[in-house]
Amino acid sequence: MRNLAAGGIWNTQEAGTLLLRVGLADSSYDHKDTIRIVMEAAAHRLRIIPSTVSRRGAEVKDFIAADPATQMLLSLVGDLAVLDGVGPRSKNQPLMILGERGTGKELIARACHVWSNRAGNPFIAINVGAIDRNLVVSEIFGYRKGAFTGAQSDRRGYVQAAAGGTLFLDEIDEADGRTQGLLKRVIQFGTYQVVGDAEEQKADVRIIAATNRVASDDMSIKEDVRDRFWPIVVPPLRERRGDIRPLAQFFAQPYAYELPETVLDWLETLEWPGNVRQLQNTVERACALCHTPDELTLEFFEKCMTHIGGKALYRVASGDPTFFPLEPGETLTQREEKDLRRYIEYALRVSNGNRQHTADMLGRSRQWLGERMKKLGIKDILR
Repeated sequence: MRNLAAGGIWNTQEAGTLLLRVGLADSSYDHKDTIRIVMEAAAHRLRIIPSTVSRRGAEVKDFIAADPATQMLLSLVGDLAVLDGVGPRSKNQPLMILGERGTGKELIARACHVWSNRAGNPFIAINVGAIDRNLVVSEIFGYRKGAFTGAQSDRRGYVQAAAGGTLFLDEIDEADGRTQGLLKRVIQFGTYQVVGDAEEQKADVRIIAATNRVASDDMSIKEDVRDRFWPIVVPPLRERRGDIRPLAQFFAQPYAYELPETVLDWLETLEWPGNVRQLQNTVERACALCHTPDELTLEFFEKCMTHIGGKALYRVASGDPTFFPLEPGETLTQREEKDLRRYIEYALRVSNGNRQHTADMLGRSRQWLGERMKKLGIKDILR
């Protein structure tokens, strides 16, 4: 295959990447059409890639990518972003973002949207796990008046609200089989039905989903649905430690603090099971509790790493950890439960009632949170 611009021979990998970026990778063609299609791809690249790069540069400034693993991830995202179904030869490729909780899956989804040709249209993000299972279908696809008890007027769904843009479905594994089947129809045929309406509607939307269930044998997502998505794996923070230092510095910026090298070195040694979200919470907690920059020592950070559910809960007063004093007649167990209630209620408020985000903030599982809320009589916050 001749490189018409340079007069040399095309590198196969370079040509394949170019075809991928402009949506021609899945095209079928014979040998005589090769040069014509590559010329078409090159011309298309001249039109689209410069604007993509400029948008990317503006967006990445808030997405830390110092580690080579993160840089490779963003390079892949840039290649896949333009497979958005816009244009006569661009395939609308759905994406599945796989990663542990707190790794920044929604940021990746937003980058895919901003770097695509759909950037000027809505980006709608919903957490499927936060919606009542009985309402998921009607919320996503909308409903007609009288479709079910309580449907007093027509309501558009998220598919229609995201028309021309991107619909991001977080925790897609929480969707039941019926919902997944309806989403498969949107992906396969580009159509959907509003609940209570027999007429099919056209769906001009790109679907990006996400899940933290990354095990290959996990069957929460139906195989015939999962196979239609292009997987994007977001590595956990412990596998991209080069991001920890710049992330920590970034989270400290709003407080006008500069973290000392000893603290940054120590942060890089931790495993961070809650990933970026846990790192952010740790840095912001320490910065909020200290009074002067001199207090941001390694010892101070260690004291701020509160262990929820342990034998003692600490608070920071003037830089020193002290126990909450017990009330007369109060047992240590009662005090621990009272303090645990305060932490959970605070985390619920900060997370706007989202149980998964609350559990991540506390460094615990969603099941653990539910059990403690039930035991302590803590009610969900209405959002």
